Amino acid sequence: MFTFFVVLNLACTWAGLFTTFPEYLHDAQGRHYFLIQFPVDLLGAVFDSLSFFITIAIVRRALVTHAGWTYVSHLSLDGVIAILATFWVLFVFVV
Repeated sequence: MFTFFVVLNLACTWAGLFTTFPEYLHDAQGRHYFLIQFPVDLLGAVFDSLSFFITIAIVRRALVTHAGWTYVSHLSLDGVIAILATFWVLFVFVV
């Protein structure tokens, strides 16, 4: 699964670069983006893998609860993971 997320992050990185900055990929900026993609995509794959397993754990705990409010609060934690993913993407673009 980790390999899948690495490949997915690489594909999305290059798809985004080709669609937004195709002129930068032919000069020194292209080399910079090529070198920077590896730590960004590897860390992104770590985050994706961890969030997958955390989401599975949250859903399992939610399924064994009997109270509606507890069920909804467990599943609301997945929204927090989505917000953290958004901040991760914004952090990468700022850095």
